[in-house]
Amino acid sequence: MNKIWLIPGLFFFSLFLLFFISPTDPDLGWHLRCGQVFWENHSFCNQNQFSILLENYSWVNHAWVYQAILFPIFNLFGLWGLSFFNSIVLVLCFLFFYLSIKDYQFEKMLFILLIIFFGWTVFSSGIKSQTFGILFFAIELFLIYKMDKNRKLVWFFPLLFLIWANTHGSVLLGSLFLGFFLARNIILSPKSFWNETSIFVSSFLATLINPFGLNIYVDAWYHFGAASLDKLIAEWTPPGLFIYSVIFITCLALFFFCIKNPGFRYKSLSFLVLIFAFAATRARRNIPFYFMVVFFILLQLPKTESALQKWIQCGLRKKLSYTLVMLLLFFVIFFSLPINIKSDSSMENLWLRSSASGLNYPYKAVEFLKTQSVGHVFNVYEWGGFLIWNLPQDKIFVDGRMPAWQTPSNKSPYTIYLEIIQARPGWQETVEEYNISYLLIGSGTFLDLELVANSKKYSWKESYRDKFSVVYVKK
Repeated sequence: MNKIWLIPGLFFFSLFLLFFISPTDPDLGWHLRCGQVFWENHSFCNQNQFSILLENYSWVNHAWVYQAILFPIFNLFGLWGLSFFNSIVLVLCFLFFYLSIKDYQFEKMLFILLIIFFGWTVFSSGIKSQTFGILFFAIELFLIYKMDKNRKLVWFFPLLFLIWANTHGSVLLGSLFLGFFLARNIILSPKSFWNETSIFVSSFLATLINPFGLNIYVDAWYHFGAASLDKLIAEWTPPGLFIYSVIFITCLALFFFCIKNPGFRYKSLSFLVLIFAFAATRARRNIPFYFMVVFFILLQLPKTESALQKWIQCGLRKKLSYTLVMLLLFFVIFFSLPINIKSDSSMENLWLRSSASGLNYPYKAVEFLKTQSVGHVFNVYEWGGFLIWNLPQDKIFVDGRMPAWQTPSNKSPYTIYLEIIQARPGWQETVEEYNISYLLIGSGTFLDLELVANSKKYSWKESYRDKFSVVYVKK
């Protein structure tokens, strides 16, 4: 038994070290602040008390359980705790995925690394609420795989969906996935109608046990289809050409592979592949879900085993498994882990790490603003979460919660932000409307260049500047 689990054990230990990632999620700050509100004020973070744009706006906070867990971990253990927490969650995620497929040790490890590689834009920023969505999806795959052998496991679905609905909005994808498999079971065996229907209904009703009721689905759907976020926010944009091509090729290949397998049980899976391919091509944040579905289905098909046996001999698989694990362990120990350990050693090192990834958090500019009088701050969108946590005395303009919120002018808050930061006509009137006291913007942005070139025209004075950021104070 020990020998059987030696290679997988080393593999998951390597994944633990790989996912010990410093937290650079732009939304981390407001999640921490909401967690603080939960524990100190004993209330949900569902009204906008952090930003002056759409002040007191009522919003659906899917992630309140995540925030309630996140804040005490950071409060007790700091950045180290968040990195460790990220490792635990993602190792559990891929362990459930590993256990949801029988045999295929080498292929499962290889496919897990491919999921990580193709979805690295999701995993690279450390702990985030979507990490839990991926974990719950992996648990769902595990329960679906096991429920044919042990029907008692199906009653874990309501509990899973109860926690999922209060942690991340991807519960919508999970509901679609479960509904597909239960509907397929009914078609294959009409006598199971009441059993399968009761499982789905109880799971769906469990998701409604949350502070926002059905609005979690309305909000999730609005984010997915109605808010035009694919034109505004990076994680909602379609993947690049390379990933898009991989999705297209794998989707097409697996679609025909499903069709080629005999019986409705396997042919119907082609429909599921198309649904998740569509989701992945709409937004890069859905890429991990797509590849988890693809590899889960691929290793369940009857014809897969014979195809893989032709592709690689059984004896060679063991050698390849050892090689794969050793290469991963070498990479993590000598390249990945030292960088994250250094980043977690201080907030300043984390700031430098974020600069390397393009976020350029204004760590020093924030220290300057802490010495100034309290006021409203117009800020770079990506810095919103960072400022909510690090400038609690001030109210900022915009942050990562807001792009899908509806404004009286029917403009996205992100569009309003762009009009100002790009110094479009009317930007000064908008700034005056919200009684902005400070402009905390990136050096070299359109607004910065405009204020430098026409300093006498505007009532703003430069008070601080570094390589990445500049602070203007209202005269």
